Amino acid sequence: LGSLALPPHRTERIRIDYDYPNLTGICYVKFSFTLTADTPYADAGTEFAFAQLKVKSLNVFNYIDFSDMPIKFKQTDREIKIEGDKFKYIFDKFNGCFSSLEVEKKKIMSVPMKYNVMRAPTNNDINDNIEWEKERYHICTPRVYNCLVEKSGDCVTILCRLSLGSVGRRPFVYVDTKWTIRPDGGIENASTVDVASHAPSLPRFGLMLQLSSVFNSVEYFGLGPGESYIDKNHASYMGIFKSSVRDLMYDYIYPQENGNRHNTIWSAVRTSSGNGLLFSFTNGFDFQALPYSVEELSSAKHSYELPSSDKTVVCVDYLQRGVGSNACGPALAEKYCLPSHFNYKMSILPIKSSDDPNVKCFEKPVQSEGRTF
Repeated sequence: LGSLALPPHRTERIRIDYDYPNLTGICYVKFSFTLTADTPYADAGTEFAFAQLKVKSLNVFNYIDFSDMPIKFKQTDREIKIEGDKFKYIFDKFNGCFSSLEVEKKKIMSVPMKYNVMRAPTNNDINDNIEWEKERYHICTPRVYNCLVEKSGDCVTILCRLSLGSVGRRPFVYVDTKWTIRPDGGIENASTVDVASHAPSLPRFGLMLQLSSVFNSVEYFGLGPGESYIDKNHASYMGIFKSSVRDLMYDYIYPQENGNRHNTIWSAVRTSSGNGLLFSFTNGFDFQALPYSVEELSSAKHSYELPSSDKTVVCVDYLQRGVGSNACGPALAEKYCLPSHFNYKMSILPIKSSDDPNVKCFEKPVQSEGRTF
């Protein structure tokens, strides 16, 4: 745009001649405002403001025919084993999640996947955390009421109805979920979640996967480059960012919730060879990949007390609640809290070094819908 000489408290209308490129997907234009000369506080070229506009949002899916790719399953009272050409998955019927993901004879998870509603409390959570601990969010376990599996088109479908709660307490969340396992190893999930009326506002809701520390590289399309939350993102902008897992963590002196990336469209966690997992939600999600678990961050009182890490803990959440207020001010505004009823659709896809996440996350199978609850 060239140089602007606009006095304070004035506005000016500027015409920008711009031809939209022939792109599909989610597209943004970012305007960066930089200093034209050195000042006592910053050098010329320093960005002092930015603005961003969403110019296009059209998800065009590429439907893939998997009919020539084999997939089979067998089940016992405890688990369902799903197997394709290059993958073997085990679904735990007692926990309603996958206990093992194996791709090309390599195990992806070091412990079973699980539902997660808790975060490491921040100082602003000091009052809310009393209620969270009283409801025992930090030690909740699933209870599966029924679990059905069937072949649906070219895929395997698992329907699961469950709740989350703890010993001696009423369930605080009810979940109806449909897992679809594709012949290429992709996992799709469609869930309906209802929070019980007696339950305190959830800190978050989503899935937690613990991977080996060899999964140390992250690329994501969402708000960055720093951490962001639903109520803390004005210094962030939408873009594609790359980072190590360690650099996604913000090293607060008092360990607590940190490193979240809000409004993520997709995120890829990879090894040095480029293989890994790709996560995406239909309408954006909260993403986190840290070298420490919620429990480790919650129990340490100083950053030096955190142990050396041999893992990468990935949280993919429908939403994580805001981090502001309530330590000595008003309660968190309702618009920054999780609703009592919500739906979401997400996918977990194994990827290779040659896979482009921007393309891969829009691949869908050609299949029948199968049964629903």
